Amino acid sequence: MSINRSIHSYFHQFKVKKSSKKNLLSLLPATFLAACGSGSGSTPVNTDTGVDPAPPPVEPDFTEDPVGTFTARDSSDGLVLSQESSTTVLTVLGREGADQITTGSASDIIRGEGGDDVITSGAGSDLILPGSGADTVNAGSGNDVIVLIGVTSADQYGQESITSPSGQSTDLSSLLDLSDLNDQATSDAVSGEAISGESGTDTLVIYGEVDITSIALESLETLWLNSAVTLTDSQFEGFSRLAGDGTSSLVVMTQTGGTFDLSEKTITDVESLSFSEAVTLNLTDDSDVSGISSISSEGGISISIGQGTMALETIITRIDDLDVITLSEEAVLDLSGITTENLDQEFIINGAGQLVFTSTQLADPESLAGLIVDPDMTFVDENGNSIDPTIAGVDVIMTIPAGSDELPIASVSSVVVQESAETSSVVISLSARYSETATVAYRLSDGTEGSVTFAPNEYEKSLTFNWLDDSEVEASFAFEITLTEQSTIPVSSDAGGVVVLDDDSSSLDVSDSRLAATVVSASEDIASVISVAGDEDWFKVDLSAGQYSIKLSGDLVDAATKGDILLFLSDADGNEISSGDLSANGLLSINATVESAGTYYLRTVGTETAVGDYTISIGTVTSLQSASEGALDLPESVDTTGSIAVGETVTGTIASSADEDWYGVFLEAGSIYQVDMTGEASGGGSLVDPYVRAVYDSDGNALPTVYNDDGGFSPDGSSGDYEVSFLFQPTESGIYYISAGGWASGTYSLSVDDVSNDFDTDLPLGPTNKESIPYVDSIGRSGDDRVDSLLYGTRYQQDQDGTQTTLTWSFSSEGNFSRRSGGYSGSDSPDEGGDEPDVNFSELTTAQKAIFLDIIDMVENYTNIDFVQVADIASTETSPGSAGDIRIGWSGKTGTDAAAWAYLPNGWLYDGDIWLFSENLSSDPERPYLGFVMLHELGHALGLKHSFEEEGAGIAIDPNFDSVEYTVMSYTDSVEFGSRAVADLYPTTLMYYDILALQYIYGESEVNPENTTYTFDGTEQYYMTLWDTGGVDTIDFVNQLSGVNIDLSGSQWSDVNTTVNYYQFGDFVGNKTATLFIPEEVDIENVIGTDEDDRIKGGDQDNVLEGQGGADMLAGGAGQDSLTGGTGGDTFITALGEGVSEKGDADLVFDFTDGEDLIGLIDLTYEDLTLESDDGDTLIKDDNGQILFILDDVDSSQLDSNDFVVLQTDWYEN
Repeated sequence: MSINRSIHSYFHQFKVKKSSKKNLLSLLPATFLAACGSGSGSTPVNTDTGVDPAPPPVEPDFTEDPVGTFTARDSSDGLVLSQESSTTVLTVLGREGADQITTGSASDIIRGEGGDDVITSGAGSDLILPGSGADTVNAGSGNDVIVLIGVTSADQYGQESITSPSGQSTDLSSLLDLSDLNDQATSDAVSGEAISGESGTDTLVIYGEVDITSIALESLETLWLNSAVTLTDSQFEGFSRLAGDGTSSLVVMTQTGGTFDLSEKTITDVESLSFSEAVTLNLTDDSDVSGISSISSEGGISISIGQGTMALETIITRIDDLDVITLSEEAVLDLSGITTENLDQEFIINGAGQLVFTSTQLADPESLAGLIVDPDMTFVDENGNSIDPTIAGVDVIMTIPAGSDELPIASVSSVVVQESAETSSVVISLSARYSETATVAYRLSDGTEGSVTFAPNEYEKSLTFNWLDDSEVEASFAFEITLTEQSTIPVSSDAGGVVVLDDDSSSLDVSDSRLAATVVSASEDIASVISVAGDEDWFKVDLSAGQYSIKLSGDLVDAATKGDILLFLSDADGNEISSGDLSANGLLSINATVESAGTYYLRTVGTETAVGDYTISIGTVTSLQSASEGALDLPESVDTTGSIAVGETVTGTIASSADEDWYGVFLEAGSIYQVDMTGEASGGGSLVDPYVRAVYDSDGNALPTVYNDDGGFSPDGSSGDYEVSFLFQPTESGIYYISAGGWASGTYSLSVDDVSNDFDTDLPLGPTNKESIPYVDSIGRSGDDRVDSLLYGTRYQQDQDGTQTTLTWSFSSEGNFSRRSGGYSGSDSPDEGGDEPDVNFSELTTAQKAIFLDIIDMVENYTNIDFVQVADIASTETSPGSAGDIRIGWSGKTGTDAAAWAYLPNGWLYDGDIWLFSENLSSDPERPYLGFVMLHELGHALGLKHSFEEEGAGIAIDPNFDSVEYTVMSYTDSVEFGSRAVADLYPTTLMYYDILALQYIYGESEVNPENTTYTFDGTEQYYMTLWDTGGVDTIDFVNQLSGVNIDLSGSQWSDVNTTVNYYQFGDFVGNKTATLFIPEEVDIENVIGTDEDDRIKGGDQDNVLEGQGGADMLAGGAGQDSLTGGTGGDTFITALGEGVSEKGDADLVFDFTDGEDLIGLIDLTYEDLTLESDDGDTLIKDDNGQILFILDDVDSSQLDSNDFVVLQTDWYEN
């Protein structure tokens, strides 16, 4: 595979013509036919006869002109139209007088205009506009629509309010026009008006601001409101369906205590519904209120849910002024989406129904603070399991009904505030809502007495205290409150009050009274200050049963004198459980066993010289059983609660080889300290093989010269007997951390002693370069099981500046081999196994070295490791010699089944050594297994374990991915063909999980930031993971002899004409043809195919895909892609959802040939498409107008259904 660092950038430019089209909808207004009245004049006399002429005929009250349209003669009262027997559609137009209009059985149109009209329609579905005046409407037995118009403004309504009032499908343009609706100064609805729907489904339509409380309504089922309407409670009850226009509002004038069943109504698009008095609303599910944006009441709203499931979020979002929600036994209230942020109303939830809490709410003790519920309800989680609602901050308060013998109990709260606040309040609360009046008496610490009175159902009262702030540093003070027996209900004996903290020192203080101890969490650090000599701080904390280690650290100074502070743990009654004294070392830890869960108090007391800041950390809890065995588990970080004083010995327990205990210790600069860790060998415990991982500074950085196991590299060169002893001389005073561990489980003893008097000079600095000894750090889990399944748990340390990790490496040779003092024993007996370098030692050949050099370069390319090759310098009697942190050589060691092994980073002197065993491993560099073994063992040398083992990070890999296809640290060649299958080809690179794990351990490196071309030659085999995270990159298959299947869509395998065959006991069992893995983190932009039939699928990038010769299938996927098929009948593939709105963002097909190439459709058909010509190109659009493809220089008229083919979503695999 060759890499071309400078490649051609593919791009295509085209012109985009911008056009603007408007869809014009012409609305023609409806007009009414108006009949003109005849004029009046003198009648001529017949002078020939001398006889007066006959009087003119009497003009009818309503004139019919044209046929079917009746218009009132004039505006006089009493005009009558009697057409009750008519069966044809009539249009009736009244005038300003009081008309009497009766129509027949057809669907008539009636306008009463002015006057107190009486309108009676027949059996048809009539449209009626009574007009102004106290009209009486009897709508008959049809499905009639009656319209009332109130006060409106100019241009308030548009034509759509007539053609589809309140969004309905009924067109009223034959009855109304905009001049009827807009700019009306008075309302048509007046006192004395009566509207009856008779039988049928009748609708009242209202425009404008209307008060219809003085109108008599009867037998009307539907109300369409396009405005603000005020109506009575009985009128509201009479409508079963109410529809608004999205801005409509309803005001219901109610009687106190009224009840309305919204579950029996259908209400849509109403912006607000308000009630004038307190009401109860009956509901069954969210749809009962989903059509109303806001519901309110001046007197408060009670909700009654008789059955079904409702979401509380729906209720509080749409209903204001909530007082209570009552659930029947069959009702369920879902609390999803409820937090303290949207609980902006105070109400109570009671009844016998079920409350459902989410897991998120139950995980947060404050998530539902302020929600009040009745204890008689059922509380469950999302899975139906019973829970305690108080863990989510819910207030469970019962209601005591009238006449009950039970009484609530009064109690008073405590608060802590800063002096600068100058005011604060405490709450006197009742344990239950009480239906009668109650009085609670109290006495203040200065002897003042008083009382508060609770109205029925009231359960909280506040008392406010004021004081003046000053600038003096002083102790805190308190307003203490005691409830007295003069109360009319029982009271709690616990006192409460306001504790005022002095805030005039440089740091804020907390309460010095157990009465108002500051509430803290055991899971968080507690920071405070000793503000003045003799100051005390009290903290209140809830603890579970178990053993605790509580650490106090700080810098308490008065002038240059070290301060002294005491730490106490006591139970809820103030009985001391444990205590300690912080003397001159600046670090204090107390251990305590808590017998039962409950409330406990921490108290700090400063002596006369103690002034300053401090921090308390409450350590990890263990069970009482473990605590009784002394198995207190300490954190493996600076957050540890373990501490040790100089001259002290502590004991502990290592649970497994992965466990470590960290202890903080205060050390003085220049002093020399001896650290000893003992176990079974000397009687210090049961741990067979203890070690000290490192000594860390106060920030948790490992000090590079400190690691000890079995004596390790101690200053005098001696080795221990599976126990630890070393000297350490800090250069700065402060807190350091010692990490104690072991290679098995068991108990140990750890001690730190000042031995400065035993030395006349400072200690030598010890080894300072990694060619002498490798230094290691612990590394924790990443949280990604793919990574953690490969972590042994240690790594080589970063360089001092923290920018990278520099590792030296070397090729071992027999004549120049460093044993590095304390390492290999020198045994060369094959019968005893012998040490690796002492049994037929040999150096790698030039060809074998070339393989390892490629592997070193590859790992350096992937990670933030800087590999530096050094010489392996032989050990002598006077010098231990030196070598690389990593080195590799051949050994003739016998008695092992291993092909090779490597030493993991553990702090041993031979960590990183890789040994290839000539007895079991072919040395032929042409055999693929040799390079794979080198990959595997280098992984170990850098801190990777076997994928299937649980040691180290404690996680084994998912069995579905436990093969060399995903990690070279696996022993399995193929998951598909089983653990006994043996492959004839192995990966030549680190695989996906290996790269992720090494990047987690040592950091990432930007791989190939330049534009890179990867050429896959047809004469080679490729079983690999491609990793490239920079530049615009190309994969070139032009020299391949067969077609390829390439998938850039993320973490997919591609077929690059390499086959891995698998055998079991010599029998062929199957093969793998997809051997190139491209992870989702890798962006490959361009692919050049072969001259054969290729399948190429793009990714999320802007891909340039070229098929070359053959019948290729090309799919760009997401991004703006350019597709070129080349010679041969190609298929260009697009899918539903891949379309874009702008031409400049669309996929471009360069060489589509009609009659030869095809457009492949996934989840689409030809009928879903639109083909448009655009500037000489063809745009292929889906049925949403989104552009799927641009066919360059193709006329759309050339295309038909024969140019398209429907494909399955698995086209690539099949």
